Amino acid sequence: MRLLRNSSSPASVAADSGSVGTPHPGEGWSCRPWLMSQNEVTPPVPPRSESPPKLLPLNISQALEVALEQKELDQEPGAGLDRSLIRTGSSCQNPGCDAVYRGPESDAVPCTYHPGAPRFHEGMKSWSCCGIQTLDFGAFLAQPGCKVGRHDWARQLPASCRHDWHQTESLVVVTVYGQIPLPAFNWVKASQTELHVHIVFDGNRVFQAQVKLWGVINVEQSSVSLMPSRVEISLVKADPGSWAQLEHPDALAEKAGAGVGLDMDEEESEDSDDDLSWTEEEEEEEAMGE
Repeated sequence: MRLLRNSSSPASVAADSGSVGTPHPGEGWSCRPWLMSQNEVTPPVPPRSESPPKLLPLNISQALEVALEQKELDQEPGAGLDRSLIRTGSSCQNPGCDAVYRGPESDAVPCTYHPGAPRFHEGMKSWSCCGIQTLDFGAFLAQPGCKVGRHDWARQLPASCRHDWHQTESLVVVTVYGQIPLPAFNWVKASQTELHVHIVFDGNRVFQAQVKLWGVINVEQSSVSLMPSRVEISLVKADPGSWAQLEHPDALAEKAGAGVGLDMDEEESEDSDDDLSWTEEEEEEEAMGE
C-alpha cells in the first residue's frame, strides 16, 4: 500500500514555503501541490447517530505467546512483592481471579487463575492453559482459573510510552511501544469517531489514552495486534483518503486549553526516561520471531 504524508495545516504549509497558499478544489494548495484537497484540512462531518464504543478484537502474535510462557516460567505470581506497598482494596492481577486485598489474611486464600495466554481465533476465545472455547467475550473473562497459586497484589503504575501513527489510503495504524503487553488486562474500545486505549505492560505499567479521531472509522473491520515490543491498533477508514492528523482539531483545542494532551501526532523524544521501549536491536530480533 502507498503511504500518505501526515500533512501539516494550511498555515504552517504556507509559512514553510514562504508564500501565501490558496486552495483550489481538486488541485491542492498553490504553494504545495502535493497537499491534495480540503478533505485533508477540514475533518469529515461526524455521523448524526453513533453507537457506543465497542471492544476491538485482540490478535496475539506467536512471539508474544512464547514470551508470556517464558515469563510464567521465570517468575511466580506475587514473588518478591513488598507487602508494605499493597493498598487495601487492591485487586489480584492474575487473570481469572477477582480476589480483593483486605489485609495479610488475604494471602491465606488460594488464588485460582489462568497461567496461560488468551487466544482469539475466528471469533473463538480461549486460554492456552485450559482450552475452553467460547464466542462471548464476557463469558471468556468469567471463566474460572485452572491453576492454584499465590495472589499478585502488585499496583498498576502509569506509563509514558513512546507512540506514533501512520496511514495508508484506507487504514490508520496507531502504535504504542512497550515490553510484553499482557493480553488478559488489555482492552481497546472504538466508536466511529473515538478511540479508548488501556494497555498493561509487564511490570504492571499502564498506558491509557482517549482520542477523538480526525475522521470516521469502520469499527467492525478494525482490530488490535499485540507483539512483544509494541501494540498496533489498526483502524479502517470509513472513506478512503488522507487524514491531516490523528486527533480532531476540536479535541486538540480542548486539551491545549486544559494543558493536557496525548500528542499522538509527533513521536516522543528518544531521550525519554520510559523504560518500556525496546532498543532497535531488540525490535529486529522480535521481528525475526514473528
